[in-house]
Amino acid sequence: MKISKYTKLIKLEDRHFIYNSISNFLCEIDNDLFLILNFKRETKGNINYDEIDDAETWELLITRKIITKNENDDLLQITSSFEMMRRASQSMNLTIAPTMDCNFSCHYCFETKKKGAMDSKIVENIINYVNNMEQIKEVFVTWFGGEPLLQPEIINQISVGIANSDKYKYSAQIITNGYYLTATNLKMLLKNKVKHVQISLDGIFEEHNKTRFSKTNKDSFSKIIKNIDYFHMSDFDLILALRINLDSKNLHTYEKIHDYFTNKYKNDNRISFAPAFIQDTTKKNNKTTINDFEEKLHFWKNTSKFDSSKNCFFYPDNKVNECSVRNYNSWAIDSEGLVYKCWEIIGNEEYAVGTIGEKGININNEVLLRRYLFGANHLESNRCRDCFSLPVCNGGCPHKRIENEFNGKNFNMCTYQENNLEKIIIERIKRSF
Repeated sequence: MKISKYTKLIKLEDRHFIYNSISNFLCEIDNDLFLILNFKRETKGNINYDEIDDAETWELLITRKIITKNENDDLLQITSSFEMMRRASQSMNLTIAPTMDCNFSCHYCFETKKKGAMDSKIVENIINYVNNMEQIKEVFVTWFGGEPLLQPEIINQISVGIANSDKYKYSAQIITNGYYLTATNLKMLLKNKVKHVQISLDGIFEEHNKTRFSKTNKDSFSKIIKNIDYFHMSDFDLILALRINLDSKNLHTYEKIHDYFTNKYKNDNRISFAPAFIQDTTKKNNKTTINDFEEKLHFWKNTSKFDSSKNCFFYPDNKVNECSVRNYNSWAIDSEGLVYKCWEIIGNEEYAVGTIGEKGININNEVLLRRYLFGANHLESNRCRDCFSLPVCNGGCPHKRIENEFNGKNFNMCTYQENNLEKIIIERIKRSF
């Protein structure tokens, strides 16, 4: 047996810890075991049971992947999990934009705003496409835009056509700015099996209104809060997740944001809120975007002082979560019937791989489709395969990786874990041990 390359040995003052990124296991060990493991790592030597001489400890080292017979088998375990998700043939993920229009004009938005809405023929084609997929046992829809609730009747029409089939299980979510999340629209969404609503906010009151407002209402925050208040007073069975967009302009206000929502919606487990750093997905060179890990780490340290639930940042998640663009049954459809593999470029026609027609999806750009399905595979990257963080980073965004390899872009592909996972684990130790 040998020490796995996915194992990290951590010394913190006079205490010793081991962490493995495949099993996501962290524990404290004594000095003797630490010295044995550290010596074997430095000398690249094999470790034998006689050197441990403790059946319980030996079993733990094996079951938690701290030691391994062959690192290639560990890598195959990771690879097989990704491949199974990529090849899943009985599940369908659809992102549907009833319109690419929006009542807001947020400066960081990656989408191209377009007037107009999905016509009845495209609606019919989508319904027929889903219902004619005989092998599908599960359908999950994300209502997207633009602002999808500008066209609630289209959401309802498509939902009525696909949500009640006895051939597959159906569920849905919606990503909205919340402005049109009225009582009428909430009831429509609930009727059509929407279980999760995400609302994006840029802060509270003036901070939000600086960037998210309509032509007719400069105080969009009050309108959105009125809608959330109605939901709060209802008994609707769905989750309302408030995504608090953060950049360098409003980062310092998050404690005030936290206190506002905690006090306003306390004891309502259906309403959650969490900070989210605005990401540069289009290389607009937004100078307010926070990309520095140390600045983010400082934010999370401060946040955990007044919100203990955010301690979760200080422990990674090793759940394999392959992006759905790698699966053939995952598509994003815009209001003109153009079909894409990724919702981050929905509405940008140069990234369309086909159209939705009477007989299903017509692929007219097979080169681009192959890139999304098979190109720029992080599992084929030597850097990724050799990286200690691979089991918990999931390879980063496939769209950005494809942009780098085929279109000469220079996105940073590594998630916050790269070169920083040990710092995160140390913070976890300080809070839990």
